[in-house]
Formats: sequence, structure tokens, C-alpha cells
Amino acid sequence: TGAAIEAANIRLVGRTADRKGPEYARVVFGEEAARALNMPHEPGLYAVVGLTETIVNLVYAAPGYASMHKMGFELASGETRREDLDLVPAILVQGRVVGPEGRPVAGARVTARRVDLDSQGNEQTPSDRSALQVALAAADGATALPADRAETLTDLEGRYRFENLAKGSVRIQAEALPLAPSEPCDLMLVDGFSDPLDLQLRAAGSLAGLALDGRGRPLSRAWVTLSAVRPTAASSESRQVDHRVSTDRDGRFLFEGLLPGDWHASLERRPTQGSIRMVMVLDKRSEEEPSTPVHVRAGERSEINLSLPAKAVIWGQVSQVDQPVAGARVRILRVDDPSPFGAPETTTDSWGEFRFDDLDGGNWIVEVFFERSAEPTSQTLQVVEGGEARAQITLPSGVIRGRVIDATTGMPVAGARVTAARSRSADEAPRITRRAQALFLTMEGGAPSMMEIGSGTDHVRTNADGHFEFWQVAAGEWTLTASEAGLVKTEKKGVQVKEGRATEGVEISAARGLNLDVILDGFEKSWTMGMVTLHPESDSSSQQQRPTTNGKVTFTGLAPGRYILKVSNLLVESGDAIIKHFSLEGDDPQPVHVRVE
Repeated sequence: TGAAIEAANIRLVGRTADRKGPEYARVVFGEEAARALNMPHEPGLYAVVGLTETIVNLVYAAPGYASMHKMGFELASGETRREDLDLVPAILVQGRVVGPEGRPVAGARVTARRVDLDSQGNEQTPSDRSALQVALAAADGATALPADRAETLTDLEGRYRFENLAKGSVRIQAEALPLAPSEPCDLMLVDGFSDPLDLQLRAAGSLAGLALDGRGRPLSRAWVTLSAVRPTAASSESRQVDHRVSTDRDGRFLFEGLLPGDWHASLERRPTQGSIRMVMVLDKRSEEEPSTPVHVRAGERSEINLSLPAKAVIWGQVSQVDQPVAGARVRILRVDDPSPFGAPETTTDSWGEFRFDDLDGGNWIVEVFFERSAEPTSQTLQVVEGGEARAQITLPSGVIRGRVIDATTGMPVAGARVTAARSRSADEAPRITRRAQALFLTMEGGAPSMMEIGSGTDHVRTNADGHFEFWQVAAGEWTLTASEAGLVKTEKKGVQVKEGRATEGVEISAARGLNLDVILDGFEKSWTMGMVTLHPESDSSSQQQRPTTNGKVTFTGLAPGRYILKVSNLLVESGDAIIKHFSLEGDDPQPVHVRVE
């Protein structure tokens, strides 16, 4: 109708730009909102106060109207932004929840979830709320979307009521233990919908048991999954049904509310501390977990014990100068797949000992590292399936100490980045990187973010006096590299290290570099997902940055010469990168402009 909704129940969830939120800000209405915004009062006016620079999600709810939200728009510090929304009338859905014998069930949980159905009534995947499309919506600015899910409880007479559902396809289901959930009911909500929808819970059984590892010991915090293929009432198609629970500290598990029939139970140890399970392409499990058949009867509790097959174990000790080293970080990598993604990681105990269970047989690399270490100390082991292998790792005891100075003034440089690399011949293979970058798209509507993955660090920073140190350095010849802090990347080769000795007084004299601003003309918010890469024509080393909210990127520590600039963006329809060649000269280079669309 266009009429303003006064003091609607508007909730706001803000998340800080570094994603350490959530934060909750205060929402005010009416005259208070007008005062906060320093503007005349308008019917339906609201204001969100107390925000810092943040990524914002707004949720709007008012009686009789469909709940809506605006997802993932960015609010800069000091910015005032107006976000109006036209709420649409809601469709009322109500009914009763009854048990297998037709009696009302109080306290049952009823959920309504938005779904996308094809012409046969089957749910389509991926849904229109995929991570990439949410990121697109976020990059284009705040986009109003219907709420994905609503939930309510039945009253003493088994009645439920949804008052904030938008038009479209929804799937409604009721559940209340120890009964099995009702059959999911798909509805197309349109204007004039008023038929009551009754939901019937189904008779159920339960399954309990004990999970054991490959040596017969109770397995705590493991995943137990039940799977079955069940026909659906809405169509002739069958669908996969899965339930998952975690074992307790004694290895026990319990499933309730199971439909009678045949199920398959599988046991899976949770990922080792430090491992990463993000998306399917990074989960390297290719074989299905072995499963055990089990039959569930209505009104009965079935019992089953599950055990993992015997797996390999790698254990050992870390020492230095014949003394155990506590608190060392240990990581293992497969020789045939030495990716740091998802690599198991642990820390040595007070005796310098560590242990990795549940491993596949084969060849493994054991790496040990510390902050300020020049590189990991590693050992390669072979372990047979179901067997054990012991690693005895002795950390090197060499040390490198030095400082970084300005080549022109001779003054120390604070905050410079210093890396150490073992000198190697041209035909020697490079080491596996200890760090990697990944791009994350969230379902919460925030702007896409970059994250460094890996353990330890491959560099140190100079202190206020320009000094730096590397510990646990192996004997041999090393190359040190100083960069950042406005410096041109500078190498110091031929640094000799002896076991148990400190190499003192290493000095890296680095020149101050040029600063260059890159300005993206035609910049829009979709380009916050872009990446700007700069590298010399004669060198493959590069700097990468994401554009700021004003479409500007600043590179520092550049030497004069010819450069290649590359601007790319996953959200650009063509996907083609923009490449520009230019010369960098003079003491104060002019900004480089790049037209983006």
C-alpha cells in the first residue's frame, strides 16, 4: 500500500570488517531516529546507531508482513546510508501437529524453509542462494531477499502458526523426539492461500552403540552417520536421508526419531587438530566410508558397535642439543600429495613428543617449525597400513642476527620484512610453500575475503633499531631478502651458518623505493572482489592487493623500470583480465589509471 510501518521490529546484525564479530548495534525509531540522523521525522523512519566500519545485514520483520533482509553491504567509518524497504503482506500458514495415533503433540518444532522446485516438484540444486550469487548480490549493494527459514513451536493443543512467510515455494516439516519427523510438505504460497495444513509425526525407533578405534579403544568426538534411501510422498522419486551425531567422551552415541527400516551406519574420525575441511575440492577423501547395515523397529532401541579399521601411526620426539623441545609445532604431509591444505598438525608435549593417529600407510613428511625459524626441519618416513613409525627430529642450532639499513642514509629501517632461504643450485627443486592464499565466499552476504592458510611464518620483521633474528638455522649457505617498509626488494647472498654458532652482524643495505597509486576508473562495489597484480617485466616476483572501497591501490618499494599491471575480477562476466604495460620513472610517479567495467 505504500503506507509507512511505524516502529517495526527491525533487527540488525553487524559484522566487523575483519570478521571477528558479530556486533549488535542499537535500532531507534520515530523522533529518536530523526534526532540521530539530524533530519525531519518521517513515518516509518528508523536509524541504526553505534556502528563502526562494518559489513551489515539488516533483517526486517513486522506483524502481517513477510520477513525480509538486506545482505552484506559495506558501511565505511563515518558514512551515513539510507536503506528503504517496501514490505509485502505475508501469507498465513497454520495447522496442527499430531502423532501417529492422531493425538495433538505439544512443543513440536515446525520449520518452514524456502526451496526452489522444478516442474516435477523436486528441489533444485544448487539453490539461488549459492555462495557466489550471494557474493554478487553483496557486491552490487544491499539486496532485499525473503527470509530463508522460519521456525515455531506448537501450543498445548498442537497448533502452530506462521505469520511472516513470503509468497513462493516453501517446505514445511514438524519434528518432536522420540517420534520421527513428519513427511516434508511442499507448498506454493500465493495470495488467498488459507487452507490449514496438518502435519503427522511418524512412529520411530532408536539406535545406540559404541564407537571404537582400530585398536579397540573407545573413540570420543567421532562422527557416526546413518544413511538410507526412502520414497517420498510428494513424488515417485526416492531421496537420500542422512542423520549424524557425535560420540561422547566414552565413545557412545544415540540416534532417536528414526523411521523404521534398513539403515547403513558409518564411522568417521573427526579431522585432526589443525586440519581444514572447507569445500569439496579441498577434501581429498575419494573413497566412500565403509558402512554397517542395521535394522530399526518402531518403538524399539537397536544396539550396534562400530569400529574403524586399524590405521597407521606416526609418533616421535623433537630435540635440540640433546634436550627435548616442548611447544614445537609439527605437521605431516603425504609425499605423493604434499599440499598444506588440510595437513594434520599438533604441538609437542613437555617431553618434546608428538603423535598422529588414523593415517594411511605410505610415505610421509614430518615437518617441525617455530616462529623465527628460517625453514621447517623435516624427516621422511615410511609407515605400513596399520603399523607405526617413529620420527626422531633434531632441530638445527644455528642463528642469524643482523639489521636492515637505508642505503642512502645508513639509518636502521623498522618493520622491514626479512626472509631466509637456503642457497640452492639452479637444477635443485624448490621447497613446498609453507603458506598459501584462498578466496572465501560466505553465505552470510559479506564481501569475499582473502585468507592465508598454512602454519608458522616464513619471515621476520625488523624491530625499531632495524635488527632481526632467525633461529633453528641449519648449517650451510643462506640468502636473506629484505622488502616492504618502502624498500626495494634487496637480497643478501652468501650468508654462512655453522651448527651451534651464531652468525652475527649481517647487514642488508636496501634502497628506498618509489610509491605508485593505481586508480580504477569506473570502479563499482563488484570490484572489491578484484585483484591488482604488479610485477617487473624482467622479474616474475609480484605484489598483489585488493582495491579499497574507493577503487584505489597503492604499491610501495618499487624500483624504476618497466612494469606489467594486471587487474582481474571473478565477478566480471567476461572473466578477462585487464593488462597494462608502463614505465616507472622519476621521484614522484604519476598515478596509473585503469578503466574497469
